[in-house]
Amino acid sequence: MISTQVLVPVMGGAMVPLGQLAKVEVVKGAPAIRTENSLLSAYIYVDIRDRDIGGYVRDAQQAVQQQVKFPPGYYITWSGQFEYMERAIAKMKVVVPLTLLIIFLLLYLNFRRLTETFIVMLSVPFALVGGVWLMWLLATT
Repeated sequence: MISTQVLVPVMGGAMVPLGQLAKVEVVKGAPAIRTENSLLSAYIYVDIRDRDIGGYVRDAQQAVQQQVKFPPGYYITWSGQFEYMERAIAKMKVVVPLTLLIIFLLLYLNFRRLTETFIVMLSVPFALVGGVWLMWLLATT
């Protein structure tokens, strides 16, 4: 308990004991008040082992949707590495087709024939399969 003998200056220059102005106590509580978008927030940290983040979050989202009813004004967001993964997937949905289109365009400008361009572009899936095989081979050794 804080002493009420601490004097606080008020208007007019008078000194008033702190105990007459407020009840001040030191109590245990939350280590910090967290806000996000000007709203109070609470965080739940999850450490996942031997499982992919996307699958875990999908299962957790389904469980929360089925079992938890939020009061009005409450909501949930999934953040952290999952959020980064979602952003990366969204970017890849744009970057990969754009890259393939640029490769196709460069091949067409080189060969000036669609048939030869398509034949070379058909090697892309085979290269992908070869890359997956190599990763599997390196992981097993």
